[in-house]
Order: sequence, then structure tokens, then C-alpha cells
Amino acid sequence: MSVLQKPVNVKSLLRRLAISEETMVSDAVDQSILFSKAARYRVQTLHSKNEAEAQLDLMKAQIAIRIHEREEKITETKVKYLFTKNRKYQEALSKYNQAMEEEVFAKLLCEAFDMRLWCLKIVAETSGMERAVEKKMKEQQERLVNQDRRIKEKYAD
Repeated sequence: MSVLQKPVNVKSLLRRLAISEETMVSDAVDQSILFSKAARYRVQTLHSKNEAEAQLDLMKAQIAIRIHEREEKITETKVKYLFTKNRKYQEALSKYNQAMEEEVFAKLLCEAFDMRLWCLKIVAETSGMERAVEKKMKEQQERLVNQDRRIKEKYAD
């Protein structure tokens, strides 16, 4: 079984999409694994869509051949109308439409995990800025304490 054929638990991916302050480090560590699963799901849905499209085209060709064998003079409009009456064609069309929807969803899921990565980066940068501000504030506080002590020493006499 190819790596791309391994099943992907989409519900699990959706549950892991959110990030929280408490699990920020593990969220960052898991990001690449989760994104690769989402990408694998996208490839699988793309494959399913291509298969459904091929089946639909095949079905369409087979039906068109049968129609043209029965009727020599027929308009394309009537052929299209007869497609809508054919149950097998409707089933193939339904499978294709469903595969299209799943492929679009998989694409959006990959984009969501890409956005998740950017969120993790922004939070990491923000945390770094907060630490830098805290450090500056602490340095400023120490300077003020030292100034206050020097002033008290100077005027304490």
C-alpha cells in the first residue's frame, strides 16, 4: 500500500485544527504531520474525482453510441435530454459531483492547516515580543529603583 493510499481520519484532522495556548508547543510539533495528512487526503480526493470523471465520460460515450445506433438523425439537444433520463448516467454524474465537493473540501482543509501554521508563527513571534517587552520593563524598573536609591543616598545626609 502506497503512502498516499493510507486512509486519513478527516474528523480527527478537523478536531486538531484548533490551537490553544496550553498546547501551543505540541500543536507546533504536530503541525507538519497534520498538514501531510491533509495533503494526503487531498491527493486521495483528487484521485477519486478523476476516477469519477473518467467513469462519467465513459458512461456518456457508451450512451451516446447506443442512442446514435438506434436513431440515425438525432440532435445533440435530444442526446443531452436522453442523458438526463438515463439512470446509470445520473448515478455517475452524482458520484462525480460528490467527488468534486470532497476535492474542494480537501483543498480548503489544506489551506486551513496552512493558516494554522501562520497562526502558530504569529503567536510565537508575539510571545517573543512579549518577552522582549517584559525584559525592557524589568530593566526600566531596575534603573528606576537604582535612581531612587541614589537620590535617597544623596539627600539622606
